[in-house]
Amino acid sequence: MMREKPTQLRTIHHSENPTEKPMKKILASIIASILGCGLALAQVGNTPVVVGGGGGGALQPAIALDSDGAPVSLPIGSLSQLKGWALEQVTAGEIGMSCPSLADVPGTVTNYGLPRDPAEVPNRFAARLLSQRFSFSLFDVRDWINVQARLSSDRSTLFEGSYPTKVYDMPGGGTGFRIQGLEMRLSAMIRFPVGNVTNALLYHRDQWGNVEYVIPLYVYDGGLYFPSKYAGTDGQIVTWVRRPNGAGYSQVAYDLKGNGSRILPTAASGTTSGAIENSFDLDVTAQDGVIRYFFVTAKVGWGNTPAVVRIVVTGTPTSNAAIIVPSVLVGYDGRLMGVPTSATLRREGAGLDSTQSVPVRQDGSVRLDLPPGTYYLGLDSEIYREYLPQPTIEDGNNDGKGGPQIEPVKG
Repeated sequence: MMREKPTQLRTIHHSENPTEKPMKKILASIIASILGCGLALAQVGNTPVVVGGGGGGALQPAIALDSDGAPVSLPIGSLSQLKGWALEQVTAGEIGMSCPSLADVPGTVTNYGLPRDPAEVPNRFAARLLSQRFSFSLFDVRDWINVQARLSSDRSTLFEGSYPTKVYDMPGGGTGFRIQGLEMRLSAMIRFPVGNVTNALLYHRDQWGNVEYVIPLYVYDGGLYFPSKYAGTDGQIVTWVRRPNGAGYSQVAYDLKGNGSRILPTAASGTTSGAIENSFDLDVTAQDGVIRYFFVTAKVGWGNTPAVVRIVVTGTPTSNAAIIVPSVLVGYDGRLMGVPTSATLRREGAGLDSTQSVPVRQDGSVRLDLPPGTYYLGLDSEIYREYLPQPTIEDGNNDGKGGPQIEPVKG
């Protein structure tokens, strides 16, 4: 048939099954009777377990809370666990259509909203919601029409589906559209009622178990919004819970595997040791006629800097300490990298302009004759510049102290 001009209104009717055949009615009746079954049994080991069931009884509490108002567990252990929980929570549904050239005329029907009785099987409720008829008019039949549907619980979309279509000439006359098999899919973001939880972080781990990234989860007015794709993945959700009566906060973690159960922290301890890299101390007593040897093996690697020896000389004011400092540069694999090429000496407390150059022998050693006092001997080599990282702006952004920011000790 000929299309009319866009300025003219077209009244359009849509039916899900306008020409349903008797055999389809029989099949629909069989499917409905299957979906309406009260219980089904599955064998687990030697114990029969009730599964499925849809008929009878009120909805179960969405998520159980403990005395602090924190969830006992979350339905995040797998996608199937999350989907099953979502099916159980469905209380209502909506379906509607939209189009840019939709006309506001009497008799227009473009949306429906239905409540679900707790005794109604979720699949049957979805089928009832999606079996609707729309009546509408368009200014321009060339425009796309978008049909959207959702199943929800209190303040949360659990399943949703959409289908874009255009109107066309229907068999038997008239203009409209016919959509069969509109799928309702698990929502990408599902709201969990979580009591007194105020903040939450999702830790996603890679195939080796390392934290790959951390996602702050949105928590608002007692609800936590969870991205469905992470159910059953390797990781955790860590929450902060406001205790009743102003008793502070508690921290509760949940496993993204393992049925979404709580994670009990593992007590541990650690010890540390170490030193400033390539920094050495030498204490000597000045003794005439005695030469002290102090061997320095300086490491060359990422982040290392030239060796500095702090020398403390004790003795009478008129005595000097004779010191020879042989030095070599060694890589972390034990490979010899060379010897110092220059050296400097400065007495502690003296101005920087008092720094003196010290001759370096061909074998990398230096000889010193020092009266009592404290000195800093620097053994330099240009090779170290190759291993120093390029500084970033963060390196100097620690409240003016420079270096990386370190979290304060908690406890």
